[in-house]
Amino acid sequence: MNEEFKQITKFTYPEKMKTFLKTLDLYRVVKLIINVMAVYAIIFLASMLAKEQIMVFDGSENLQEMKRVHDLGTTAKQGIRHYLQSRFNWTPENVKEAIKKSSFFIDPSSKQSFSGALENVEKFSVEKRVSQRIYPTEIAINWDKNSAYIKGDRITEIQGMKAAGELKLELLFDFGMATKENPWGIYIVQEREE
Repeated sequence: MNEEFKQITKFTYPEKMKTFLKTLDLYRVVKLIINVMAVYAIIFLASMLAKEQIMVFDGSENLQEMKRVHDLGTTAKQGIRHYLQSRFNWTPENVKEAIKKSSFFIDPSSKQSFSGALENVEKFSVEKRVSQRIYPTEIAINWDKNSAYIKGDRITEIQGMKAAGELKLELLFDFGMATKENPWGIYIVQEREE
């Protein structure tokens, strides 16, 4: 019986070793593949971080396009145009919605005075049947003062009578958290009309 045991052990030991070595080779191949994938992921991440890009989304959560961080002026102008569109374009029927949209672009420290001023606009628009549209032709950004100077045309309609005038507006702004409603992260601190 002792001889049979030696014979079984003798023949099965190399077989177990072969299986073990095959398994070990499989682990080495898997480890190599994982390491190569990790290196590629690190290289990809480093290249993306080196590009200094930000993503800009429009109001309906769609990716507009990739922008360079150095092209912040274009992003600021887009945010200001969107603010102007909602703040200064309204009719008696949608003035409340327009004011609500524009409130997402107001700095939290200025919200109370903004609300107070636009309550009168809303009341006047509804009572006197006033609508307004603006067409900005020039938006100039002054980065030293964080201000935007807007020139354009304003058309006001009061009870069916239209009047056109020149729009001269200065907006003091600051950057903050980008939100769904304000994907540019630009917040108006103060408005000055000439």
